[in-house]
Order: sequence, then C-alpha cells, then structure tokens
Amino acid sequence: MRRAALLLTRVVLGVSFGLSGTSAVFGHPNATKADVFSWPYWWGGAIEIVVAVAILAGAFTLFAGLIGAGHMAYAYLFVHVADHPSQWWNAYANGGLAASAFSAGFLLIALFGPGLFALDSVLRIPLLERFRY
Repeated sequence: MRRAALLLTRVVLGVSFGLSGTSAVFGHPNATKADVFSWPYWWGGAIEIVVAVAILAGAFTLFAGLIGAGHMAYAYLFVHVADHPSQWWNAYANGGLAASAFSAGFLLIALFGPGLFALDSVLRIPLLERFRY
C-alpha cells in the first residue's frame, strides 16, 4: 500500500512540476513564458522539467527529490519571502504555497523512495547502490 501511495505522489508531483516548468520555458499550457536564459524564472523552469521527468520515471529519485526540494526552498525564500518579508511565515499570503508544498513532497520522495513502477528498481548503478531504499 505504501509503495502505491508513493507512486501516486510521484505522478501528481511530476505532472504538476512538469506543467510549471513547461509554462516557464515554453509558455504552455499557461502563458507565463520567461525570457530565455533569465534568472531565476527560465532556469527554474528548465530545472523543473528535468526533475519532473526523473520523478515521473522514478529514475534517480533520491537526487531528483533533493534537487526539487532545494529548488522549491530557494523559490520560497528568495522569491516569495523576498517579495513579502513581513509575511515570511504565511505561505498563502506571500504566494509561496505551491513552493512549500512541492518542497515537502519532493523531500518525502527523496526520503521514502519512488514506490511502484520506478526505474530505480531496475537500474543497477554502483553509485546508487549505497543509497538504495
């Protein structure tokens, strides 16, 4: 049951994160395209696409989860809190609700593993063997 729940979490996080990334990089499905190579929005979108693909495939989930969690923690602190310093504690008021939720979700995937139907379960990469769940 736990592995199925992790699969569901991985799919929801991967699709949502991927849509956020494609919106920033390509302007689709939302018309929020960032200027090419602009920091942090375009590069953030590129990171989101790579992390989303890895999370969806269940490949390198420890590293993808940590990168995704760190990326969203950065977004929360240096974009949302920076724009609303008096509301640093209130993710709803500073617009960082999605960033904080993504960060927590990716951290859980990194800590508990990918769940069912993951490439991590068939990949036998020596570096990853020491981090096997």
